[in-house]
Amino acid sequence: MHREILWSLLMTMSLPRHLTLKDFLLPTDGDDSLYKYDLVANIVHEGLPEAGKGTYSAHVLHRGSNQWFDTQDLHVDEVLPQMITLSTSYIQIWERQPDTAEELQAVKQAREDALRAEAEAAAAAAAADASSPAVPMES
Repeated sequence: MHREILWSLLMTMSLPRHLTLKDFLLPTDGDDSLYKYDLVANIVHEGLPEAGKGTYSAHVLHRGSNQWFDTQDLHVDEVLPQMITLSTSYIQIWERQPDTAEELQAVKQAREDALRAEAEAAAAAAAADASSPAVPMES
């Protein structure tokens, strides 16, 4: 029973073709990379999840034409990119993309703005602490 429910859920999930992982990684000093990746291949399984109860095919991006293809054995067919996101993924192959100078500058500016706001908040808190009267502690 649980396997059928899980399989149904997997069949309805869609996957992106582009990922930016910057917000999911711990910050590292001097590293402004966005960690962008594009999906270039997707291996899928069609059929029941039991051994011998389905077939495997691969969706592969041809970079020269920017066209996706569905390959199974010796059969190769063009496929719309929207169909890739509707498939149940078994294995995904991602390719890291370079950051543009504009993207790196935007990340650097956002980091500087955040540091400035943090420093201003700390200064305001320190000023508020300094201006409030000290309350004697009871012993």
